[in-house]
Amino acid sequence: MEEISEYVMFNLHAEFFYNTSPSEEEIAFQKKCEKMERLDTEAYGVPIDEQTKHTWKSAVKEAAKIEEVQTPRAKLQQLGKAIEIIQHTFELYKEEQVCADDLVQVMPYILVKARIQRLLAHFNYIDAFHFSTNDGD
Repeated sequence: MEEISEYVMFNLHAEFFYNTSPSEEEIAFQKKCEKMERLDTEAYGVPIDEQTKHTWKSAVKEAAKIEEVQTPRAKLQQLGKAIEIIQHTFELYKEEQVCADDLVQVMPYILVKARIQRLLAHFNYIDAFHFSTNDGD
C-alpha cells in the first residue's frame, strides 16, 4: 500500500509543481521572501554568532532540500531535519531546550535564507496531500 501511495504522490507532485505556473499569491509571497532575504539576522532576532554560524548554515541547507523531495511526508521530514539542527544548536551552545517561541522566531529566517522556489506551493502541497493517522485525513 505504501508503494501505491508514493507512486500517486510522485505523479501528483509533478502535476502540482511542473505543469502549473505560480499563482498570483505565490508570486507575491516569493517577492516578500526575496525582500526579507536582504535583512540581517538582528531583524529576525536570531542568535547567530561565530560559534554557531556553521550550524545555522546546515539548517538552511537541510530546509532547502524540501525542493528535492516529492512526497508531503518527505517534505515535512526535511523541515524536521532543519528543526533538529536548531534544537542541537540550542542545546550545545545555549545550554537550553528550544521551545515553540524560539522556532517561531527562527524558522522564517531558515526558510527565507534557504531560497526555496515556490515555498508557498510546497506548504500548500503538504497541507492538501499529507495523510496523517492522527487526524484521519
